[in-house]
Amino acid sequence: ASEENLEAERRRMKETCEAAEARAARLELARRGLEGELQQMEAEVSSLQERLNNLRRELGDSEERAAILK
Repeated sequence: ASEENLEAERRRMKETCEAAEARAARLELARRGLEGELQQMEAEVSSLQERLNNLRRELGDSEERAAILK
C-alpha cells in the first residue's frame, strides 16, 4: 500500500510539473507577443512624436510669416 501511495504521489507530482511547464511555455509565448506589440507601439509613438515636432515647427514658421505680414 505504501508503495502504491508513493507511485500515486509520483504521478501527481509529474502531472503537476508537466502542467507548470506547459503554463510556463504559454506565458513565454504571450510575453514574446506582448514584447512585439510593445516594440510596434514604441515605433508608432516615435513616429507620432516626430510628426508632432514637424507640425510645431511648421506652425511656428507660419506664425512668424503671419507676424511679418501684419
